[in-house]
Amino acid sequence: MPQRPGSSGGTPRSPARIRDQLRLAQAGIGTTVTPHDFRRTVATQVANSTTVANATALLGHADEATTTRHYVRRTHVAPDLRVVIDQLVAQVSEKDVQEGKEQ
Repeated sequence: MPQRPGSSGGTPRSPARIRDQLRLAQAGIGTTVTPHDFRRTVATQVANSTTVANATALLGHADEATTTRHYVRRTHVAPDLRVVIDQLVAQVSEKDVQEGKEQ
């Protein structure tokens, strides 16, 4: 069986090794992701799915304010406006057809 990159025997990978693997994975795609980005993402998901207190505990912070200020990102979920947009596109398309007939 082929060896997976990183640690063997189930021990945690070193931060340097994770950064190296991320660099290799990102080569040529024009995006930069750091291990800290993963930490922020998990903190945000946990806080939004449960509570900031749970995210604070997961990160090992003593103060929720630290978690909120530095790790939890506000997420904005826009309403689903596909139907409205489809109607607007249909109206514009219909108008274009009518104007084309008049010319």
